[in-house]
Amino acid sequence: MMPSKFRFDNQVAIVTGAGAGLAIQAFGRVDIVVNNAGILRDRAFHKMSRSEWDAVKSVHLDGTAAKAGMVGFTKALAKEGVRSNIKVNAVAPGAGSSMTATILPEEVVKQWKPEYVAPTIAFLCHESAPCTGAVFECGGGWTAQVQFTRSEGYFFDLEKPISIDAVADHWKDITDFANATNPELDEMTPQLKQIMSKI
Repeated sequence: MMPSKFRFDNQVAIVTGAGAGLAIQAFGRVDIVVNNAGILRDRAFHKMSRSEWDAVKSVHLDGTAAKAGMVGFTKALAKEGVRSNIKVNAVAPGAGSSMTATILPEEVVKQWKPEYVAPTIAFLCHESAPCTGAVFECGGGWTAQVQFTRSEGYFFDLEKPISIDAVADHWKDITDFANATNPELDEMTPQLKQIMSKI
């Protein structure tokens, strides 16, 4: 159990940096950062107070909008961290907690213990971790890496107008993942490669 002095309201930890400041004060430095947030106010929308709504919105609505951005942020920081031997990965965890215990069956919560997520996070925090800039889903004893996938796509003839009908005619090619690739953040897109090849 984490000592109470190291527990912070999500807004306090983010806005003031109090968590990092206390860690530096207590230990002299920060070696590992695990950034996670989640709260629950188990009430129907029309029964929530304004303060309850604001608390949930600030973490989950604003947070959800930011989560997709965290993937790109993770990959960007991973690129920047290489020169300093800093590894940056992201974990999308699924875990039962005191919050979800009030709305999920007990047997489900038991299968989603945070302890089942922690080993993967600890492994990724170790200096010998074999990857950086990667994203993982983890929970209930299951861990998997997640990647972006790009279809092979279709190149239109730029000497002709690209019409809506042309897009419709080649929709099958545009959405065909038979020869899909997993692009990295800094990978040149196919269309840019083609344009550059003609210069």
